[in-house]
Amino acid sequence: MCGRCGDLISNIENVKFLEVNGKEIYIIGTAHVSSKSIEDVKRLVKEVKPDTVCVELCEQRYNSIVHRKSWESMDIFRVIKERKAFFLLMQLLLSFFYQKVGKKFKIRPGMEMMVAIEEAENLGAYIELI
Repeated sequence: MCGRCGDLISNIENVKFLEVNGKEIYIIGTAHVSSKSIEDVKRLVKEVKPDTVCVELCEQRYNSIVHRKSWESMDIFRVIKERKAFFLLMQLLLSFFYQKVGKKFKIRPGMEMMVAIEEAENLGAYIELI
């Protein structure tokens, strides 16, 4: 690990560095309603300038973050036919919970993931959903 990178991760909480087959991997632990997590993710991506940013999201959740209004065009009958109503209900409940917590702390839930995606796009880095 380069000295600059070592200094960087020592100043950001919850960052682990791995080197695997000559590749540098930074793993950052975050909280969905934490301004510190938002700042740490932004700083890490801007300073490391990775070629790939991995975000812990499935494709459906990624699309709901990137296309926030997509739920308005959702075909609820299709969701029920595909037997995904329970999954949708759980997502709505979890979203409601995070929104309540987010309002309390004045933070939009999942903002650390949105920042990671935006910073990756600004760099021209690949985004991998893991």
